[in-house]
Amino acid sequence: GPAGAMDDDRMLALQRLSDRKSRILITSGNDTPVADNGGGGHSVFARALLTGLSEFPEDAFSARELFNDFILPMVVGRSAQEPQYRAIEKSGHDGGDIVFVKAAASP
Repeated sequence: GPAGAMDDDRMLALQRLSDRKSRILITSGNDTPVADNGGGGHSVFARALLTGLSEFPEDAFSARELFNDFILPMVVGRSAQEPQYRAIEKSGHDGGDIVFVKAAASP
């Protein structure tokens, strides 16, 4: 069905992203100071990153998905910070992205 086709398309997209060079920068804020607390023992940014890495609903996901689904909403929603996601200029970035793949659970 359509859901299965979307899953196949998504996995193909992730494969293509991982095949190209990526030089990605994810920062906790723009040009303003950022909070070092407010994340349950971590900064708001670190808490959002750790939450996204542990709770992302898919077994494979891109850094862009992690940023859009967890980091951006959690940081902006809980602080005055505005995290940034962008390619590093003049670094050899070729349109790829970092792709995370969850390790198989131990039996």
